[in-house]
Amino acid sequence: MIPLRHIPLVGREPLLSHPAFWGAMAVPAGGKCAEQGMTPFLITSGANTWGAALQMFDVNDTPSIPGYKFYDFRKIFIMGVSKTATYRVRFLYGNTTDADALAALQYTDFVYRADGTASDRKPIEVTMPRVPVGTKLWGVAWCDGETGATISLMIGGHLYLK
Repeated sequence: MIPLRHIPLVGREPLLSHPAFWGAMAVPAGGKCAEQGMTPFLITSGANTWGAALQMFDVNDTPSIPGYKFYDFRKIFIMGVSKTATYRVRFLYGNTTDADALAALQYTDFVYRADGTASDRKPIEVTMPRVPVGTKLWGVAWCDGETGATISLMIGGHLYLK
């Protein structure tokens, strides 16, 4: 078998773009919630349960490069937390509502233990399947024993041609 690094790229398009990080728009509008700015998404936990879903991507949020047809995200950068505690964060993706995405098991999640209110400044690796551009994305959080605890984060991913 020939290692991938030895296969020439002549005549082939690259399948993915440069990686990018997204944060929240100041005022979501027109089917857009995210942008490549520096404002993090702020997700609030419930009372010993999942908090309300925060829509992070809407139908017009991707791609940032014309012609790219799919996206995924691979890294989460925690900007800060309101409580020193353990957070469970879930990302749901789909075309209708967050409840429909949950029912269809279209989600990925991770656990983050905050030792202080400042981030440790290391991205967290996550996985999700490649989904069509225009697929919505929501975030929900659970912080055991805390009501209204918040976690602020940015998401990093890739855009794909195919």
